[in-house]
Amino acid sequence: MKKTIYLAVFLGVMSAIFGGAIAFVNDLTAPLIAQQAMAAESAVFNELDPEATFSELDISEDQTGLIKKGYYGESSSNKYWIYSANVIGFNSGTPIDFLIGFNQDGDIILYNVINQQETDGIGSRVSTDEFEVVNLNVNDAITPLSGATVSSNAVISGINAAKTLYSNQAGVSVDTTVSEPEKPSLNLGDKVLINDDYTEFDAICEESDSTDEGNLVFKCNALGYGLIDPDNHSADMNFEYTKNEITIVVNPDDKSVVSITLDNFGDTANIGDKATTEEYFETFSGLIYDDEADTVTGASWTSKSIVSMVQAALAASE
Repeated sequence: MKKTIYLAVFLGVMSAIFGGAIAFVNDLTAPLIAQQAMAAESAVFNELDPEATFSELDISEDQTGLIKKGYYGESSSNKYWIYSANVIGFNSGTPIDFLIGFNQDGDIILYNVINQQETDGIGSRVSTDEFEVVNLNVNDAITPLSGATVSSNAVISGINAAKTLYSNQAGVSVDTTVSEPEKPSLNLGDKVLINDDYTEFDAICEESDSTDEGNLVFKCNALGYGLIDPDNHSADMNFEYTKNEITIVVNPDDKSVVSITLDNFGDTANIGDKATTEEYFETFSGLIYDDEADTVTGASWTSKSIVSMVQAALAASE
């Protein structure tokens, strides 16, 4: 009994010590992190306009909680309203920190991502020039990135929060409309035989009980680029790949494809999804088992994943 009490006391003391140590470390590192952030912001301000003098703005009117700081800057010829925003993108564990700035003419003159840990090559694109923000007017709609809508829409929400503050503080009317992301363009590549060997895609099709005007309906799934991982890149992508899934409708009379619809896309966004558009699926209409099918340039693995499922569905319809 005494040993149990001693052990409980010992564990309690050790927990208190370790808890205090962690708190102590946090107290030491938090100011350093804040100082580094301030240094990064100061460097951005200096690059924007070395002559401008900046002071903090009141951001209490922000109703979103996304704006962490505001700054007003002025030089001999320009005035600036700059806001520090903090939003949650696809990676919910680490927020996206960025600066967004406007001038007296209503132009967006600054967009700088200070910190982000979004999926490399996907959500991380919000920190590249591909995400068009700078040189837009505050009344121009910002278009989300195709394939990275979660990350880019999160940033846009922060920008819109900054626009609202800017409107109130600079007296400029703003529009916070969000544009639809551009659809991936279809660029057809080499043709492949539907009856070729696609064993590595492990395509499976099961006939559904539902009917489509007397046609056969198949629910199919297959591995794609990410799960096959031919180049051993999956681990570097920080992305959870899943199987590609489609519904294929087959004409039972001539055993041809009637239509294809997407149920789940499990490959790399903004790359493989070029082979999952309605436009691409329409190229399969009327094809039979011995025909050739198109692939999509830059998305050949996902294309073949689709073809492998078409093969499985047509074979099952025999």
